[in-house]
Amino acid sequence: MFFCTSASVLQGSHCTDNEEAITSHVGVISSAVADSTGCGSMRSPWSVKMAAGQRLSVTLTDYGWGSAATQEHQRCVAYAYITEKATGANQTICGGSERRRQIYTSTTNHVLIQIVPQENGRAQFLLHFTGIAN
Repeated sequence: MFFCTSASVLQGSHCTDNEEAITSHVGVISSAVADSTGCGSMRSPWSVKMAAGQRLSVTLTDYGWGSAATQEHQRCVAYAYITEKATGANQTICGGSERRRQIYTSTTNHVLIQIVPQENGRAQFLLHFTGIAN
C-alpha cells in the first residue's frame, strides 16, 4: 500500500545558517527536502518545539531499508542526529534495519534535528514527529 504525505518546507524553499523552526504538533521531515534546500542540515537544523508539557515521538520511514547500500554496513548508517535543546542530550538515528520504526521519544518539548549529508545514492527517508502529553 502507498500513501502520500506532505513534508515541512519553509517559505522561499531555502534555509539560513540558523535553526529553522517548526511549531506544528504533527509533521514530517524529508531527507529529499533537506538535500534540495539545505533545511535540516548540520548548519541549519530543524528546531521542533511542542507546547509546554509535551514531548515528541519520532518515527523513521526508511526507503533505503534492505538496499545494498545499507546492508553492506554492519555499523550504523547515520541518517540524522536528534539533540534535546534544553539538556544537550543527543542520539544518532541509524537507518537500514527496518522499513518503519519508532526511533525516539524526547524528554523535553524542544529538539533539534540535523540530517546527515550522504554520498551519492543516499537512501531516502522521512522522519514523522508527533507531540505527546507528558
